[in-house]
Amino acid sequence: MKKYIKGFTLAEVLITLSILGVVAAIMIPSTVRRITDRQTVNAVKRAYSMIDNAIQQAIIINGPMQAWDWPDKSSIEQQEKSSPNNNNFFMQILSEYIPVSKFCGSSRGCFNDDGRHASDGWGLHSTLKNNRGGYIDFATSGKAILKNGMLVSLNVFNRTDMGGIFGIILVDVNGKREPDRYGYDVFLFPFNKYGIMGNNTPRDTKISDFYQYFFMKDYCSKYNNVTDARDGQSCYFWIIKHNNMDYKYRDVSSEW
Repeated sequence: MKKYIKGFTLAEVLITLSILGVVAAIMIPSTVRRITDRQTVNAVKRAYSMIDNAIQQAIIINGPMQAWDWPDKSSIEQQEKSSPNNNNFFMQILSEYIPVSKFCGSSRGCFNDDGRHASDGWGLHSTLKNNRGGYIDFATSGKAILKNGMLVSLNVFNRTDMGGIFGIILVDVNGKREPDRYGYDVFLFPFNKYGIMGNNTPRDTKISDFYQYFFMKDYCSKYNNVTDARDGQSCYFWIIKHNNMDYKYRDVSSEW
């Protein structure tokens, strides 16, 4: 008797491949998203550790920040708006404790300069997107590119009315690659006279005041009513506390 070898028909193979294609289309983007988010979370933590250590080393070597030889000392004493000279001065001090490959100061060359400008007509040099895609501009910041590819920009303004904040350091953790967007690859690290400010740490006796003033939970949530420039600026707090970027995909306002 003849033996017949059983196999799949062409139709069965095509149906199976179609099912696998649908599953792959669903799973691959989700997997890539999780991997990308995990890389970003780890980069934020590295940036935090590196910059916080640099600030504390600078304080150990040079003494309290208020006593440094600031170029525009009156701006520090009177708690006025940030000064380009002070910003560049602070960036140069930090460059002694973090690996900097290029120092730009207030000039172009460190961040993406694509000709976008703020609506106030300042003619600023660099532009970033907030969490909803609106543009944020800055030019007077002290800017640098680190050897690991991260972009750093900082502003010093010493504001006791904002919870004792001394300034803000902005880090683009994936360099000049897109999306150049707060909460996605760009993060703000507020610092006081002790180092980077965080949640529930002894050095942050006034963090709650600052948090309410500038880094409220509404500024890092996919479902919020914030439409101004601050949207996305508080995401650093969420990442440090929760070790994820869930704020990109769901309402996390009740979990802060």
